[in-house]
Amino acid sequence: MACPYFLPNGPYPAGEVNARPRPPLGRFYDGSCMSGRGETPLPLESCNLGYARGLACFSGDCDADASRFSISKDDGETITVQWCTERDHRPLSWGEANWSRNSVGFEEPLDDPVLNSQMAAYVASYLAAREPLANG
Repeated sequence: MACPYFLPNGPYPAGEVNARPRPPLGRFYDGSCMSGRGETPLPLESCNLGYARGLACFSGDCDADASRFSISKDDGETITVQWCTERDHRPLSWGEANWSRNSVGFEEPLDDPVLNSQMAAYVASYLAAREPLANG
C-alpha cells in the first residue's frame, strides 16, 4: 500500500532495496511527496509501503492512509487494474482502470494524478516482471 501522497518517479536500483518486503507497486520507487509539506527527505519504507499517517510529511486532512493495487485481468491488449484507497486498514474508495497496451496508458484516467501515477508504476512493474517470460 503506497502512501497516497507518493508520486513515483522511477524504480530504485535493485541493489539499494535488498532484503525488504515485496513493495505494493511491484518494486521500490524513488519519488516525490505531494503533501505540500515542503522538501522533506522521503523515507523509502513510508512512501512505498504506506500508512505514513503521523509522519511530519503526512497531512492530517488526507482521507486515505494508503493505496493498494492488483491486476484482475490481462487479455494481451488490455490490463485491468483494481485499485483501493484505505484508511485505518479499511477500504475507503475503490474501482478499476483499464491500461491499453496499444496506447500505452489508461483508457479513462482517474481524476487523481497521484493515484494514476501509482497505478502506471504498478503496471510498469507488472510488465517488467513478465518481460523475461516473453523473451525466454
